[in-house]
Amino acid sequence: MKTLKRSIAIIAISLSGCVTIDKSILLDRSAYPVPMNTVQALIETDTVPEDCQRVAMLHAEGPEIWTNEADMWDKLREETGLLGGNAVQLLFMGGPNWAERLVSDDPDFDASAIALWCPSLL
Repeated sequence: MKTLKRSIAIIAISLSGCVTIDKSILLDRSAYPVPMNTVQALIETDTVPEDCQRVAMLHAEGPEIWTNEADMWDKLREETGLLGGNAVQLLFMGGPNWAERLVSDDPDFDASAIALWCPSLL
């Protein structure tokens, strides 16, 4: 019975945390976290206000079978907020190409973004 409970817990944890984020901190604002639901999402072609400062470069990835665009956006917004940013600008989001699908049993869905602190967006 303990083994079954442990297996169920492992599966639940792995499904709830499918998207992982690598980050390069550029401006440490982590002492001033921002709630995820207030972090604005910007796409590549959006104009970024001039007063914005780069907080971090973000790279998100998750297994294609368990990850979708909404998961990626949520994780990027959550991480941006934890880092003290109030906006995240997406640079790239996409799934694996045909070559990756041929050579990998578990191809990844990827995204690159910039976490920003923009006083004018308050």
